[in-house]
Amino acid sequence: MQENVDNRLEITDYDFEVIEAAVEYFYDQEGLQFYDLDILVDCLQFAVEYDMGDFKNKLEHYLFFRVYPDTFCQIANASISYNLMKLKEFCLDVFDLYVEHSMAVDDFEMLDPAFVEEMHTE
Repeated sequence: MQENVDNRLEITDYDFEVIEAAVEYFYDQEGLQFYDLDILVDCLQFAVEYDMGDFKNKLEHYLFFRVYPDTFCQIANASISYNLMKLKEFCLDVFDLYVEHSMAVDDFEMLDPAFVEEMHTE
């Protein structure tokens, strides 16, 4: 990030889509639902780095509705990485349901060890 003399902020460490999603959020708080999961997770990193609490909370809310067996690990990992306690608890509950109904989770080996440890302590 660089601030120019003419009061412009140049953010070079994020993709255009991440910045676009953040700007769109501040103008139209409903547009996030149309972004893919990878962009939303990158937006979380952006929101944490630039201390955008409202944006982070909104992203967490959207991720609740994106938890499926094929997205579970990515979202659970994000809940650990960005300290999203409500989302983490939700993922733990969802995982219990997956186990109860013998549903497989994609990319289970990619699950954050801290999350796996919490699964075994509940």
